[in-house]
Amino acid sequence: MREQTIGRLLNINSEIGNSSLDIWLKSVLTKTVAQLTPKDCCIALRQGLGLEVFVPRTLQILNEDPFAGDQFDGELFSCLFRAPRCFWQANTQLKKELAVIASKGIQTFDDEITKEYLEWKNA
Repeated sequence: MREQTIGRLLNINSEIGNSSLDIWLKSVLTKTVAQLTPKDCCIALRQGLGLEVFVPRTLQILNEDPFAGDQFDGELFSCLFRAPRCFWQANTQLKKELAVIASKGIQTFDDEITKEYLEWKNA
């Protein structure tokens, strides 16, 4: 069976505008989860879009490269730590996975990401 596209997984098939975010979204809708890049994940996480799809992919990326990001090292961690608390409460297994990955890299985070991690961990 062929892997579903992001458009199908998120059930997005309506008209999309022409803003830079819309242009990005159009490009992502035809991708599969495995094709999502760190940049795609950063944008989606910052927008709160499809967390149920983008968070697991982000964790896969971080397992391979804890410094992954679009604009700076560790950006994916920063985006995950800022995801809504209610998402983490409803997805405890994903939260545990993130905690394990983050605990391995905490010594290498810059001060701002370390602060976000501690706030997320203690929330």
